[in-house]
Amino acid sequence: IYAHICAPTKEAAITCLAANRDQILDAMFDNDIAKLQMVQAKTPNVELQDYIQKKFGILMTVPQEYEIGREGDDFLWLLYRTKKNDRFIMIYTSPNKKLTREAMIIKRNYITSKYIEGETKDIHPKITEYANYPLHQPLKIWSKEGAELRGLWETTNDYMGGPFYQFSFININGECVTIDGSVYAPEEKKRVYMRQVEAIVKSVK
Repeated sequence: IYAHICAPTKEAAITCLAANRDQILDAMFDNDIAKLQMVQAKTPNVELQDYIQKKFGILMTVPQEYEIGREGDDFLWLLYRTKKNDRFIMIYTSPNKKLTREAMIIKRNYITSKYIEGETKDIHPKITEYANYPLHQPLKIWSKEGAELRGLWETTNDYMGGPFYQFSFININGECVTIDGSVYAPEEKKRVYMRQVEAIVKSVK
């Protein structure tokens, strides 16, 4: 994908580019996600996808490298671990129908403290809150209208952390369903890995 800008002068072209900057960047980003989804769909973990559909009533593409790391009645944690980095996908439900920034932060922190413990109970991931982060905005994926949350996570009483992205929506049963992707790659740049987990999250149907 590329942007072709036509203008009578160089100054007018610069003005046009500045005025449409966000739209152009969004189009390029969406194209990256779509390309990744096509690649991921070629090598799916069909058994795991079927299990997710039965447990949560959603269709989504999960690459074959992912496996179940932990599970609860309302929770599923998928892992893709290598020697250098980890990629995680969490899926969970809640009776809370609020999709506000505050409600989504509280729910994620509750879920990670409940299901993703460290060596002791006081070690678990939580959302890093500073300035305007995490970012929150409404989002529609296919027919599912919901909200996205994007930011950083850290670990209480530990040094682990990284970026995360999640999408939440209300299903036909009135439950809030959340799909959350995160990355832990302390010695690497994380952009490509985050694109990959976001592509998985946004594959939900």
